Amino acid sequence: MQRILALSAFALLLAGCNGGEDFSDATVPGCPAGAPCQETSSGDVLIELTGLQVDNLGYECVGTSVVFFTSDQEQTSTATDGSAKTVPPFNALCPAAATSARFFVGNGLFEGYKFILGEMEIPQAAPLEKYTITGADLVESPRRVPTSNPTVRNVAAFLQGLDSDLATPDIIEIPDEAHQLADEMEGAEPAGFSLANYDDFRDAWSQYFTDVSDAMTGSVVGMSTDPNIPLQEVIVANALTRAGNYRFDTCRGAFAAITCVSDINNDVVSVNFPARNSGDVAIQEWPLILPTGEIRGLGLAIRQSGSDTHLELVAFSEAAKVDDELLIENLQLMGAEPTGSTTTADASGKFLNKILYTGTLPDAAPSGSKTDVEQDYAGVTLDDNEQGGVSGELVGAAVDLPLTAELFAAPQVAQDQDMVSDLAAMGPFTVRLMRACLDTDSGCRDIPNPDMEVAGDSADSPNYPATINDFDITQELPREDRQGVFEFCLDITSNVGQADHGLVLVGEGGACPGVGVTSWPVGFVSRTFPDSESVNLTMLLVPGAENRDVSPNFGVTIQGRIDMGDPSGCNPMFRTTDERFEAGLRTRWVDDFYPYVLEQEYREASSDGSLGTEQQAELIVKTSGAVEFFSGAAGGACDPAVP
Repeated sequence: MQRILALSAFALLLAGCNGGEDFSDATVPGCPAGAPCQETSSGDVLIELTGLQVDNLGYECVGTSVVFFTSDQEQTSTATDGSAKTVPPFNALCPAAATSARFFVGNGLFEGYKFILGEMEIPQAAPLEKYTITGADLVESPRRVPTSNPTVRNVAAFLQGLDSDLATPDIIEIPDEAHQLADEMEGAEPAGFSLANYDDFRDAWSQYFTDVSDAMTGSVVGMSTDPNIPLQEVIVANALTRAGNYRFDTCRGAFAAITCVSDINNDVVSVNFPARNSGDVAIQEWPLILPTGEIRGLGLAIRQSGSDTHLELVAFSEAAKVDDELLIENLQLMGAEPTGSTTTADASGKFLNKILYTGTLPDAAPSGSKTDVEQDYAGVTLDDNEQGGVSGELVGAAVDLPLTAELFAAPQVAQDQDMVSDLAAMGPFTVRLMRACLDTDSGCRDIPNPDMEVAGDSADSPNYPATINDFDITQELPREDRQGVFEFCLDITSNVGQADHGLVLVGEGGACPGVGVTSWPVGFVSRTFPDSESVNLTMLLVPGAENRDVSPNFGVTIQGRIDMGDPSGCNPMFRTTDERFEAGLRTRWVDDFYPYVLEQEYREASSDGSLGTEQQAELIVKTSGAVEFFSGAAGGACDPAVP
């Protein structure tokens, strides 16, 4: 997820009018003559309030002159630098210089009156390009509050009550009349949004909802009598908005240091997920937070003591989790190398708007410096349990280090829940990690679609190199993992309305998850595409360092798109982009664990620590390749290996 370098604070000349509402007979001031006001937004930072998507929701970019309303249609706007900016449906767009995005119902222009629903503070140093948030992020921004907070429940019920189109149950369509009547109620707002008793809150606003319905053609649905109905939408959205790929590492953030010196023993130390390049070590698999909050990650710990450099592959513990308020729980960094662990450290912290801060300054920081969290949020001080940190044993030595984290890639929140249920019914699925055949291999099969799959003049993002050690790559075979597993089974959960809806499970030794089989969640459905009858899966097969020797293909990352409309009913998996999906390019797997372990074994067995030509080739073919994915069991009608 790219971050935007904030520009100096200044108010843009463009302000947004209401998106089409006719205020000729209303008390809303509108745009006075000569004012620089257009029906457009402007800025750099996209913010989507979800937990049902909201059309025609007002927002103000505080600190600038941008005031506008969300739309159910994609729009083209203008970034701060003047370039075109695409605004997806239901997104607000604010300049990076804005201090917050404030959501409202009513008139946000000039002296107009509005019901303020809450706001999200925008990081000032370097905001992300896109934020997907829920009502739980608007109460005490930049912190997420629990869904037991009455304001979260009340705002959700209020917005859902203003829905004017029951034909689109996943979208809240606020009528123009709701904004007009809100503007006319200055000084007579029925109640705030923090009332603890739901019935009192609903009763206080009942006349407003009646008036909105009377003023329009048709009516709004009104607030639900059951507070759990609107609140459940927020709970589900909270789960998916915390999910995604993240970066975790030490001694980074406000001062961008790659390593730091331990106060305990003066060693130069760092631990990074994914690992930065260090000699011939490069781990590029991004940690994954599941919708249930469980954290999966593979990285590298480095400790330099004098002239000696010590490396250790590390992974997060199985119990590692981010809770409902985005506070880290039970996160241990554990050595994952089969030869033995010299790393056991505890991590802590809390995410504020997708970022984990340290809240501290390095000893060498200049006088007057601000901490990383102060650079983004003026006046925010972290509690001790909110500060990102790692303490314990790191590669055999005691450490106490700062820890930062940041969202890299976010999933789609407004998913088609029925598609996820349908996909779950198509399982279980079989997965094979195919690798290139070398001249010493037997039992190989021709690579399908070699023009796409093998590097060459016509291949775009291929799965295989054209040659390895001057041997032409034309065939493939299943890669055997460290436990002797050639293929493994995965299943997808169906539990509509819950955080584990669409979770990907794998079983011990490659067996299908089920009764009597030890299983772990390793991924989830990250996007649905109803128009193409396809869904994306995002997986990181690292279900805790404790399970490195029993979980199948430990260390593998897979991101692919399943063709649910496949006429054969086999549901193959391809690359995620539209072009490559439609072309039928199989998706790719990446493994930084097994090749790393194997390389250490080869070097230790060598008299001089060097690798032979055949060993180098073996490491290459065991690092990445094509994914063979299909419904049903191996040897069945959908198995590509069956003639």
